[in-house]
Amino acid sequence: MTISALHIEPIHTLEELREFVDFMWQIYNGDPLWVPPILKERVARLDPARNPMLKHGELQAFVARRDGRIVGTIAASMDYNLKNVIPDPFAAFGFFECINDYEVAKAMLDAVVEWARSKGQARLRGPYNPTQNDEQGFLIEGRDRIPIIMTAHNPPWYPEFVERYGFQKWGPDEFCYGVNADGLKPDLSNLPPKLFRVIELVRQRTKAKIRMANFADWDAEVERARAVYNRALSVLADFVPLDADEFRRQVELLRPVVDLDLVLFIEIDGKTVGFALGLPNVNEALHHANGLRRPWDYLRFLWDRRHIKSMSIKIIALDPDYWSRGLDALMYGELARQMVKKGYTFADLSLTGEDNPQTNKLAKVIGAEVYKRYRIYQLEIGREPFNRVDL
Repeated sequence: MTISALHIEPIHTLEELREFVDFMWQIYNGDPLWVPPILKERVARLDPARNPMLKHGELQAFVARRDGRIVGTIAASMDYNLKNVIPDPFAAFGFFECINDYEVAKAMLDAVVEWARSKGQARLRGPYNPTQNDEQGFLIEGRDRIPIIMTAHNPPWYPEFVERYGFQKWGPDEFCYGVNADGLKPDLSNLPPKLFRVIELVRQRTKAKIRMANFADWDAEVERARAVYNRALSVLADFVPLDADEFRRQVELLRPVVDLDLVLFIEIDGKTVGFALGLPNVNEALHHANGLRRPWDYLRFLWDRRHIKSMSIKIIALDPDYWSRGLDALMYGELARQMVKKGYTFADLSLTGEDNPQTNKLAKVIGAEVYKRYRIYQLEIGREPFNRVDL
């Protein structure tokens, strides 16, 4: 039996990028839990002309072909702003899709290792699609429901392949917490007693004011949110502050699905000290919308969007100067109030690091349970020349 030659090819044109993204439909054909990405948006992420991160970084996509057919995709990327935060930055891999064949995975990983070494990097980390603010990590546990908005889904052999290659777990796993909110009263009086007491006490003792986002002041609101977000995450060792262009890219991707009643700012003496973002779980509507590839897909999406029953709390960001005052509980309480008002019956908290003391503690208080787990991997590759055999 003759095994056809495997070839790894770099991607250069927009047409090739579309073919690169299209491959996902082959991998997940028949997977009832897969939520197809919006095709145009996914292509835009890979396009240097449309992804602001690539103004201070670069990305190279590759496809694996056998007998002229794509059997795998991967991309390698570098964010040069990392050097301003950590002394020895890393290259990232992402957009990893592969048939159940380790030979294909190995050839693609060889290609990105060589690319990373050619950029002078000594480690490779991922998956990131392509940044830490996009879908990240391989799904390790939780294959009983579709992924929540802004999280990934993958076959079980992906983590097996990268571990076989030599990658090891990097950093804390990321959790999706879920809690059934069906039956929660509008006044929140049947919240867990401890949480209800904290919310009421903070409301009485602080001068904090919670307000919803103002669409008429959108640009200023986006900048307020970015300032708080960067300030809150500045305590993390590897956090790269988001510049205005990258933060706006993320916001504009979400803008069509944002519900301003779920976007909150908390102010003390007129100063914005906190920001919360809850999102309708639009994946419920995208699940059968085929990536909005055809006009009739939009009709299906618009119909299903009217019947969304879950939401996701994506960000609770507080200025570190205002930590330990219970302000996060106050924002969770307001989000819960809005959730009941809008008829959502399931609340997700994601992604939450397994080492996040505040959110993990709060999750236990409200009775939330981990229903999905994601993992980031890292490989030490050194800087020695790499002899690629498969190209």
